Amino acid sequence: MKNILYIEPRNSDSQYLYYTYIGKALGERKDIKLTVGSNLFRYNLDQYDLILLGYGACAGEFPDQQLNTKTPIIAFLFKLSNHQASKINFFKRNNINIYSQHTRIPEFEDKFNIKINSILYPIDMNIFKPYDIDKDHDVGMTGALHDIAHYSSSAYVDGEKNIRQRIVNTLNDTTFKKIIQCSDVNQKAYIKDTKEYINTINRCKIWVCTNADHGDLTPRYSEIMSCKTLLFCNEQPYDTFSDTLIDNETCVFFKNDLSDLEEKITYFASDISECQRISGNAYEMYKSNFSSVKFAENIIRQYT
Repeated sequence: MKNILYIEPRNSDSQYLYYTYIGKALGERKDIKLTVGSNLFRYNLDQYDLILLGYGACAGEFPDQQLNTKTPIIAFLFKLSNHQASKINFFKRNNINIYSQHTRIPEFEDKFNIKINSILYPIDMNIFKPYDIDKDHDVGMTGALHDIAHYSSSAYVDGEKNIRQRIVNTLNDTTFKKIIQCSDVNQKAYIKDTKEYINTINRCKIWVCTNADHGDLTPRYSEIMSCKTLLFCNEQPYDTFSDTLIDNETCVFFKNDLSDLEEKITYFASDISECQRISGNAYEMYKSNFSSVKFAENIIRQYT
């Protein structure tokens, strides 16, 4: 029996479920004793076989503090627009095993002289899953617009700036049957009911995703693949996920200038067999490598 400390202050979050999936997957295992907490510094770290800092624990500022423990610690690069320096310094100082879902990992490794493991957001595939319903819409898209005015100049590479607003503008001028709900006003950016959101994903042949600031591949990438809807995503500046996100095999890439977006949607929306082939590949790839169950299995095997 392995003793694991999981620090996740949002482990019971009912709106942003990606904060909850890892704790659930760990808690369902019979081979570990899981302690869930909200503050790393309240515990005797040496009594655990593994310490995991969840996304919520990695969202804010870290103190300039040495932990003085030999217990392996895992953490995520998360919300890099907030307190970036304190996170990097804390992780480096304490020899923490870093995971990241950012396309710009090679850039960060070079800039900060750290090693980063690439991962997509682990989610619960028993919640986000294919429904046996008709895909009666061509394309869907939801989420914050991430207006460049709200971010530092380094948050987006040049071709990505304001890409979500540009996509919305482009799609609004088409005759595709679409579901578009994007805004920088929080309550207008999302479908808040989880079942309705999953049902909406399942009703669309194609779902358009783009990375967020600093190349963050949002939980939406994982959600779309888990529902067997065809993932459309913008081109990436590095090949960080080239063995995972493969054009015309597990996803479809479009150019950041959107010059090929409408043409590609037209093609794939009319070819259901190709949609099913690629989305099926993506589903199996994600299940085998990145689901919350697989993530829990992998870290226990590797670190304990």
